[in-house]
Amino acid sequence: MRFRARFMNMEVAKSFGSWLKYVGGRRNARKVTRRIFGRVVMEVVAEAFQTWFKCCGDEEVEMRRERGLRVVVKLYNRQIGKGWESWKIWTRERRREEGVLMRFARRIVRRDVARGFGGWVDFVERRKR
Repeated sequence: MRFRARFMNMEVAKSFGSWLKYVGGRRNARKVTRRIFGRVVMEVVAEAFQTWFKCCGDEEVEMRRERGLRVVVKLYNRQIGKGWESWKIWTRERRREEGVLMRFARRIVRRDVARGFGGWVDFVERRKR
């Protein structure tokens, strides 16, 4: 009974393995077929494009080139604008941080002056007595 079950499982495993090989081969064949037909289709498209280009491509290409240049200039200006905005934000932040630091420094100096003045007042009061 066990032998028979094990034998049946081995047969099922072999069948499954051969099926996997078959599926892998079919996938590979499909992939190769797509590549071949893709090349053929691209060659046909390339020939059609060459024909069109000989007919009226020069004007179209010039228009597209000019349009492309305008797009590039817009992108360039946009990048300059972004750079300018980021610089303005950076300088605003630096000024704010500088102000915070200056207020902090003044507070520290004033404490020292206040302590010194307080010590001087105590000294004067002691002398008066």
